[in-house]
Amino acid sequence: MNEDNWAAVKGLESVKLFENLSSQMESEALLWRKWFADEKPESCDLPKSVASVSLFHRMLLLRAMRPDRLTYALKDYVTEHMGIEYVEQPPFDITTIQEELTP
Repeated sequence: MNEDNWAAVKGLESVKLFENLSSQMESEALLWRKWFADEKPESCDLPKSVASVSLFHRMLLLRAMRPDRLTYALKDYVTEHMGIEYVEQPPFDITTIQEELTP
């Protein structure tokens, strides 16, 4: 983990849920290393100390530690809370477009 990520983790400790995050990371170092190195950490299991956090708090962890995967977590969050129609565009329908056109 680089210095920027570690600074973000330390900043995340200001959130009540994550107030002991760095000590939890030290005590479960192997689980955190596995999660951090995973190809898709947004969809794999978190270490035991934070396994029950909400999807929003999981995004906070991703933002701090794996910002490259945050977009995928945001897609899951929007899908869960707002619906798939806000994430995926409906297929192009030329018939509908043609009806809207005027000469």
